[in-house]
Amino acid sequence: MRSFKIDTPATVEEALDILVRGGDDAQVYAGGTELLLALKQGLVACETLIDIKGIPEIGGIAVTDAEDALDIGALVTHAEVTRSATVQGLLPIMTEVEAIIANVRVRNAGTLVGNLCFAEPHSDVALLSVLLEGRLKLAGTQTDWIAVDDFLVDAYMTALEPGSIVETLRIPRPRADAFFGYSRVKATERPLAAAGVRIDLRDGRTTGARVVVGAVGPAPFRCDEVDRLLTGVALPELDVALRDAAALLAREVDVVDDYDASEEFRRHLAAEMFLRAARRAIASSEGQGDD
Repeated sequence: MRSFKIDTPATVEEALDILVRGGDDAQVYAGGTELLLALKQGLVACETLIDIKGIPEIGGIAVTDAEDALDIGALVTHAEVTRSATVQGLLPIMTEVEAIIANVRVRNAGTLVGNLCFAEPHSDVALLSVLLEGRLKLAGTQTDWIAVDDFLVDAYMTALEPGSIVETLRIPRPRADAFFGYSRVKATERPLAAAGVRIDLRDGRTTGARVVVGAVGPAPFRCDEVDRLLTGVALPELDVALRDAAALLAREVDVVDDYDASEEFRRHLAAEMFLRAARRAIASSEGQGDD
């Protein structure tokens, strides 16, 4: 691993100034669980690491009054999300998924936003953030909000431009009639396939759905036609609709064929994880009524 220096800015403005001056030879990090490993393996090289852990303005978890949404700062670790009563009250599916990420060391050191910025194809966080329609607040050369779905361009590739950093992940409060399910199968510490499902239920009928599959291809995958198949379905007919959606998903999902699994097996796993996640979402609605 090449030698490098570490800068510790106290504000976002200072961090951006160092980043611009460093150009391609500067990297931002908070937890560093992915970046430091990549540096050790020679996959990434830099002359300056910008340690943003000392910038309090991009830490913390809060519910925004104006947006009625959950804001998670760039310094918030996976473990903090898991322990947060605020997250548990608003998005229990997030605490559930964060609690199973990697291992204790990664959860204690790694940050949720940092995980998104690394764009690791097997990321539970990326899949979940797309499922929950998260947006990222950018600072620097980009000063807008971007949907996580648009931010994750490809494996290890994001829409973040040089000279920009991510400050916050914002997730809107789910509707009261929205129910979530998540399922995955692992190979070592990384998911081999995963799926997240949101099903909206009212008066014994689905009124909407959102399905995301991950860890089988370069980025979280969505198919609008799958969502449509699960919308406007009476509960007695929902199992048939789920099987039709699973078959369509298996055909359409973007997959990679590598040493972990063949393309055919990944398609099978994607469909199976979807079915399990969808049934968990439906099960979570039971006993809560239709109103």
